Amino acid sequence: MLKWLLLTCLTAFAGINAAAQKQSVQSTTEQPGNPAAQAVALLKAGKIPEGKAAFMNLIKKAQQQNNKEQEAAWWMQLGNSLPEEDTAAAGKIASLQKALEAYESIPNIKKQIALLEKIASLYIRLDNMDKAELELNKLLQLQQSQSIREIQNTCDLLTIVYRAKGNLSQALYYAMQAIKIAEGVNDSIKLGRFYSRLSFVYKDLEQHEQCMYWQRKAFEWQLRQPAKDTFALYTATDNIVNTLILVNNPREALKTALEIMDKYPAEKPDQKHVAAMMLAKSYEALTQPQLAEKYYLEAVAWEEQNPHGFTLRFQTYYQTGRFYSEQRKYEQSRYYLTQAANTKGFVNSATQRNVQLLLFRADSAAGNYQAAIDHYQRYKAINDTMYNVAKSRQIEEMQAKYESDKKEKDIQLLRRESQLQQSQLKQASLAWTVTIAIIALLLIIIALLYNRYRIRQRSNRQLENQQKEINLKNVSLQKLVNEKDGLLEEKEWLLKEIHHRVNNNLQIVMSLLNTQSAYLDNDSAILAIRDSQHRMRAMSLIHQKLYQSDKVANIDMQAYIEELTSYLDDNFNVNNRIRFQLYLAPLELDIAQAVPLGLIINEIITNSMKYAFPGNSQGTIHISMELVELGDVLLVIADNGKGLPPGFDIAGTPSLGMSLVQGLTKQLNGTFVIKSREGVTVNIRFPQERSGYFTAVDHVEEQPV
Repeated sequence: MLKWLLLTCLTAFAGINAAAQKQSVQSTTEQPGNPAAQAVALLKAGKIPEGKAAFMNLIKKAQQQNNKEQEAAWWMQLGNSLPEEDTAAAGKIASLQKALEAYESIPNIKKQIALLEKIASLYIRLDNMDKAELELNKLLQLQQSQSIREIQNTCDLLTIVYRAKGNLSQALYYAMQAIKIAEGVNDSIKLGRFYSRLSFVYKDLEQHEQCMYWQRKAFEWQLRQPAKDTFALYTATDNIVNTLILVNNPREALKTALEIMDKYPAEKPDQKHVAAMMLAKSYEALTQPQLAEKYYLEAVAWEEQNPHGFTLRFQTYYQTGRFYSEQRKYEQSRYYLTQAANTKGFVNSATQRNVQLLLFRADSAAGNYQAAIDHYQRYKAINDTMYNVAKSRQIEEMQAKYESDKKEKDIQLLRRESQLQQSQLKQASLAWTVTIAIIALLLIIIALLYNRYRIRQRSNRQLENQQKEINLKNVSLQKLVNEKDGLLEEKEWLLKEIHHRVNNNLQIVMSLLNTQSAYLDNDSAILAIRDSQHRMRAMSLIHQKLYQSDKVANIDMQAYIEELTSYLDDNFNVNNRIRFQLYLAPLELDIAQAVPLGLIINEIITNSMKYAFPGNSQGTIHISMELVELGDVLLVIADNGKGLPPGFDIAGTPSLGMSLVQGLTKQLNGTFVIKSREGVTVNIRFPQERSGYFTAVDHVEEQPV
């Protein structure tokens, strides 16, 4: 009993002493102006040698006092305070290793686990996957020896290591283990990251369906979080966009990005950066380089405003430079690739090699041959290094396999020697049986060869007959093709003739209307006839363009609108009071869309010329048409005239022209918006290709005139 009490007192005293030492370590570290704080300040100021020397003095004092807890704490603080790029003998990892040795001697299991995880993470950042694997295996053994269940973070780091080393079977195993353990211990904090990690492994395995499944799991996990992290949500969406582009589905990728951006608008620079990168990659995959360039530059601007670290900054510059290189814009490509090459921090060797190769192409295109040679030499050096590392790993694997095979062969040799005597006894009795079997086998082979020779002869005769039949069919097909070509030429001629006759008929109708107007004395009737003439002219121009061009179905809208405005200008005889300003993108439309659009333009311009500039007032009519996002056509017609009267209601207006414009807009499956602000502006937007849905909306925005 006395012995038990004495042992209890000693244990309690040791615990109190250790707690006091730990509290002493924490208090001396946190006090401002103490030696530890000064050493940390020196390191943060970039004075690495001075900061290291200050910490070494503290460590020597702890060693002299035989205070292992204090010594371990100083080593750990030195390692955490040094920059990651400091990999010298007394650098970051070396200091953390010293702290680990000190905590092993105490021992302190909790600190050992934290240090092993930290050291492994640093080796991963430095692309030293062999040492990272070694440290993680030590960590896993330590956790298992302590019966620790929460090893999901260790499995996650092992997934990164084996994925980088190309051992995808092990990477897949540990990625699944991380998810299984996290779900088993109800650790939902990092589940989204584990889902994403597993999706990356499936991506490397080119199992895109599984990859997409786990990426969507990560995305849904983000949506379930009570406090939405928009940046993490955008990052999960970006992974889905990348996979959709990889499987040649860029339209779905763009749709996915736009949906999440519409539902959760980007507010901070980091969110806007990811949004711009998603749009840039989607439009590049959709072969819309102008929009892709716009969003790549936007991503660069947001990244430079709010940098996330060297990895994302490097990727932003690299992707932008790669895009310009694909577009053969080598000057811009060289600028961004140089920025990527100069970005400080670890970047994997394969990407560094790609940067140097793209810089070599850019400098070669610009005639900077010396710089191009330098970049190519760097490319070769990185490539050779990667090859040598891979070769060394292969040699190690081959040696291990050789040793294993050699041991196995030795075991098999001993077994064979033990069986040799028995087999020799059986050989004599089997020799005659084997000889007969061989002879029989040879006869069977000869018979099979002869039979194969006969079958081949029959096959050759059948092939000759089939070839003759094919030749006859080819002749018949050629005749059909020639007849088809003749019918197509005849069809095109007939279409042109139809358009020509339609144009002539419309001209006759216009002439009849003009003749009829000469016999009328009612101004309203004359005005209605003239409006009808303008509409006829708008349709006539389209058919005239079709039979005068080689294309019988598509209309060059730029030339058509220029000719239509010129006609209206001459017809109204405004004597340069009203000027037209045209901003027209080169665009072709099918006749089914060109006719209603031409009538719409005629009605809006006619209304502006008749009512926007009363008396002899002067003004300008602006017309612009361009192709905007999602393949829509945007037509804008604006004047700086007197504007719409107050209280104007388009729904209650009995005007034939406005009713015609609304009806034609619906025919185009488009939207019609009219605004009155320092004149009248009409916006009409419709899809270039018919999609079978109805989206027409009519409304008026009234502003004080």
